Amino acid sequence: MKKLVTAALLSGLMVAGVTNAPAAMVSKNIVKLSVSATGANVSMASNMKVGGSKVGSATGTFQIDTKKNTLCYNVKTVGLANVLEAHIHVGAAGADGADIVPFNVAKFNKAGLTCIKSTAKILGGITMDPANYYFNVHTKAYADGAVRGQLALTK
Repeated sequence: MKKLVTAALLSGLMVAGVTNAPAAMVSKNIVKLSVSATGANVSMASNMKVGGSKVGSATGTFQIDTKKNTLCYNVKTVGLANVLEAHIHVGAAGADGADIVPFNVAKFNKAGLTCIKSTAKILGGITMDPANYYFNVHTKAYADGAVRGQLALTK
């Protein structure tokens, strides 16, 4: 039955002139985000009094699938030695917050996406207001945070 409904829907969309219907249907479940993190932003948070790395940075792309409750990521770091951990934290620019999504830093600086599971509540919060969340990378020299950047929606 599900196949018949999908086939009928796709057939109707093709008649209506919509040729990329499968991609359009899937994209409603996928939210794309990005981040550009620097050490300059770290000192704004009150628990990071040491300040961030003056030479390090991280850029990342994230894809949240709200149906599968997964977050896929590709993160590149530059000038950051001895990366210990990285997270998405709750918190607007300049505010501290709890870490809610941990990353496998061994997967940073690799080709392709790495996917992790999370909860609908956490991923739903991020997709509803990405600017209220930040990405933070911790290193041995900057245990409280080497670089930080607010999440942003991308197309």
